Amino acid sequence: MDTFPQDLLDLMALLGDDRREGGSPMARQFRATPDATSRPSVFLLGSSDYSARLAGQLGLAFGFAHHFDMGGTLHAARLYLDSFQPSPVLAEPYLIVTANAFLADTDAEADHHALPGMLTALFRRTGRFTRLLHPDEAAAHPDADAARRLPTNRVVGTPTTAVPMLRELVAVTGAHELMVTSVAFHREARVRSLELLATHW
Repeated sequence: MDTFPQDLLDLMALLGDDRREGGSPMARQFRATPDATSRPSVFLLGSSDYSARLAGQLGLAFGFAHHFDMGGTLHAARLYLDSFQPSPVLAEPYLIVTANAFLADTDAEADHHALPGMLTALFRRTGRFTRLLHPDEAAAHPDADAARRLPTNRVVGTPTTAVPMLRELVAVTGAHELMVTSVAFHREARVRSLELLATHW
C-alpha cells in the first residue's frame, strides 16, 4: 500500500499521463513502439475508501467493487465525489458501481440459478474454496439455507423487483455507470439475465 500511489503514477505515465515532477523514471526508461496514436482511459477499481480518495485526488474515473459484497459502497462513493479534483484527463468525476445481479422470469427460477453463487460467497467467507456448483447440486447442499440467509447486496429476482433495486443503487451512490455481473452455472441463464436487464432498464 505504501508504494501503490507511486506505482499507479508510473503506470499512468507509461500510458501517456505523466504527472511526476521531472517525469516518471519508468516512462523515461520504457517506450512502446510503434508510437501510440491514442491512450486508454485509466479507471481505478477499488473496494475501500483508500482507493476512492486516491482516485478523487488524482482526478481519475473510479469503479467501486460493490459486487465484492464487503459494504462501504455509499461511503466510498461520497468520498470519491467529494474529493475529486479535475485533472488533465477528467474534468468531472466519473463513478462506476459494480453490482452482482441475477434476473429471471420468475422468482423461483432466479433463486434456482443464483443459489450456486450464493453458496460460493458463503464458502469464501468461511475459508472454503470450491468450484461453482450446478444448481441442482446447490439446492441439495446442506448449506443452501445458510447461503440464502447470508447478508448480501446481491440482487436476485424478476425484472419487476430487481430493476428498481439497481436503479436505487445508482441513485443513492450518484453513479454515472452501473457494471453488472450475473453469476450462474449455465451460460444461457447468464445471457437471459442480461437480456432481461437490458429490456427492462
